[in-house]
Amino acid sequence: MFRIRVLVPVIFILIVAGLLFVTQRYDAQRDGTIAAAQLSSPVTVKFDGYGVPHIKADNLDDMYFALGYVHAQDRLFQMETMRRLAQGRLAEIFGERLVKTDQLFRTMGIHRHAKDYVQKANIDTPAWQAFKHYLDGVNHFQATSKLPIEFDLLNIPVEPYTITDSVSVAGYMAYSFAQAMRTEPVMTYVADQLGAEYLSLFDLDKALNETSGINSDTLASLIELGDLSELHQSLGQLEGSNAWAITGSRTANGKPILASDPHIAFSLPGTWYEAHVMSGDFELYGHHLPLVAPAMLGHNEHFGWGITMFQNDDMDFYLEKINPANPNQVWVDDKWQDLQISEEVIFVKDAEAVKIDVRVSRNGPIINDIFAGYENKQAVSLWWTFTQTDNPMLETFYGMNHATNINDFKQAVSQLGAPGLNMMYADADNNIAWWAAAKIPQRPAHVLPWKILDGASGLDAPNGFYDFSYNPQEINPERGFIVSANSRQKTYQGLMAPGYFNFPARAEKITKTLSSLDQATLANQQPIHLDDASDYASAALVTMIEQLSADKTNTHSELIATLKAWDGSFSLNSVAATVFIRWQYYLAEQAFSDEMNDNLYELMKSTRKIDYGFFNILKEPNSPWWNNINDASVNVMSDVVNNSWQTTIAALQNELGHDWYKWQWREINTLELAHALGASDILRPLFNIGPESVAGAHAVPNNLASKFTDGALKIKSGPSTRRLIDFSQPQESLGILPAGQSGNPFDRHYDDQYLMYTKGQYRPQLMQMDATNTSSTLILEP
Repeated sequence: MFRIRVLVPVIFILIVAGLLFVTQRYDAQRDGTIAAAQLSSPVTVKFDGYGVPHIKADNLDDMYFALGYVHAQDRLFQMETMRRLAQGRLAEIFGERLVKTDQLFRTMGIHRHAKDYVQKANIDTPAWQAFKHYLDGVNHFQATSKLPIEFDLLNIPVEPYTITDSVSVAGYMAYSFAQAMRTEPVMTYVADQLGAEYLSLFDLDKALNETSGINSDTLASLIELGDLSELHQSLGQLEGSNAWAITGSRTANGKPILASDPHIAFSLPGTWYEAHVMSGDFELYGHHLPLVAPAMLGHNEHFGWGITMFQNDDMDFYLEKINPANPNQVWVDDKWQDLQISEEVIFVKDAEAVKIDVRVSRNGPIINDIFAGYENKQAVSLWWTFTQTDNPMLETFYGMNHATNINDFKQAVSQLGAPGLNMMYADADNNIAWWAAAKIPQRPAHVLPWKILDGASGLDAPNGFYDFSYNPQEINPERGFIVSANSRQKTYQGLMAPGYFNFPARAEKITKTLSSLDQATLANQQPIHLDDASDYASAALVTMIEQLSADKTNTHSELIATLKAWDGSFSLNSVAATVFIRWQYYLAEQAFSDEMNDNLYELMKSTRKIDYGFFNILKEPNSPWWNNINDASVNVMSDVVNNSWQTTIAALQNELGHDWYKWQWREINTLELAHALGASDILRPLFNIGPESVAGAHAVPNNLASKFTDGALKIKSGPSTRRLIDFSQPQESLGILPAGQSGNPFDRHYDDQYLMYTKGQYRPQLMQMDATNTSSTLILEP
């Protein structure tokens, strides 16, 4: 007892001392003075109560230097992982499990394109100078300050950051928007093996005209390629988005309102770093990506913008004809042509380095070379707008930040090649506008862009790109508002841009709500961000119930009554939401999976086509998908609906108990924010945040989406920020982040917005700093 009385306080003191030591070691400096020889004059950085820096400098060079410094102070590990992901270098710090991911990115060649891009660029432009000084700030922090705890745990070597890294990160963003890698293998299989009648559910741009000629082994390699996206999703894959702008005649204050909530895979730290920067006449409150100096989302007193994914198809896969006598040659038009060979060495932590040869045809890299073991595998190359165009991304982003009017902004976004982005714009001059920014390929009329194409003849290759004037766009429409939510756009000037668009439920719901509002305010826009109801889901549930046999409805009469009364809301206490989402899963599985192998169906579930397939098949009682090819007794719609109902009830009883009124949405729908090191049971409590039960679901405006699964739902993606700006009072805009500003798990700003976010709350995005809202002040001086 004496030892216990002595040891317990000693152990407690040691633990507290250890925590204090670790906290101080990795603590960010947000007050005092820091010297930097690169500066020409002092810079003041005021931090508000949420750790957002408000930077004021005498010139733009010093302003961007300070931005780079404070960004690195809060997010250096994120910068490190993002550049390594884009360049295929994650295995150097995480080991063998990331080798395949590295092989994918080395093969795609983002890093090679970035080097070429930098070598050809004019480095004397304002955009490039902004990146230079921003990266000087990042490197100054790295060279002079305490590195994040992850650098110590993983023993990460210190390397200077370059503009090549910035271009590579922008390239990863372009890749993460692309759906072709997951979608085209699935659609090619359905076209080749099942036929046109099976394709009719899936919102394709053109009808089937011929099969691709791809064999099963090659298709298997492409399916495996699509599966790789799961490995790096936790580092921030972009998934969708909402944005809308309302003109002043429809708002209470007489000026436009802008709303934006980009949907991105959740990660820790979060995607965006907020900063308010000022120098001379320039001022912007922005949301920044790692290693990208200009803001990707932003506003000031005069204008602002949000982004959503255009969803245009800017990737094509080509089946190449390999020379049987020489695997490094392909048939080009009428002769064999040598492939370009690039040797890549992937260094692996605690293992031997892996060497690969990247073969590149005129269409692009042979993308399925990364998989061995397919003896009859054909070569499939990847053509991608990002690597096939000059694509002045950095100049585009800088131009957006420094625009002074709507015409400047339009000129900036017109340069973008990839990724395809919907730019939603509003300004204090009462303009609202939207542009689909991307280079849209001019494909030959016979080409089906959703299918594997012929690489040998050259007849399927794009003939160039359409002029920006053909891109979908709107300026000041008569209806008084514009909505973008990743759905298919109408034909514009005779052009339908092919793409893998989201199911229209979100876009239609937001449009319906805005149409019903006479006077928009920031207060009545918040419920639109947080709207968790789906008209499509409630209608689908009614159709499913109508197909149930009488004995099943009588057995569960009270539950059936509850389901029939459902308004489609995925609120925390909804039982119907839980039943619907599980029934949807089993119905889709029993309808679609028998025509596919397990790997192919798993890949299909990760695409946007599963939404179209599910909701459209309920309107097609004679669809061939209802026939089970493995069970002749299941051959009509009612068979599948009844069987999937039985499976649903049994699964929910097993998981949540026999009292159906306890099957509430809160029991299965949770949000846990995961760090790259949080997969370890030991480190999870330190690095991860949550879980918390949340309202919302996939394909509703509050788009908190999880993997399509038969178990508890672990939310994977959702609003990476929610922003609301009223241009009658832009200094009082609202926003929120899922976690916080800091990437340091010992920092109070690591998770100080998490509970607010899960409860649907907002905080001010301050643009006027004084003693009452300044938490601390840091001075950077020469």
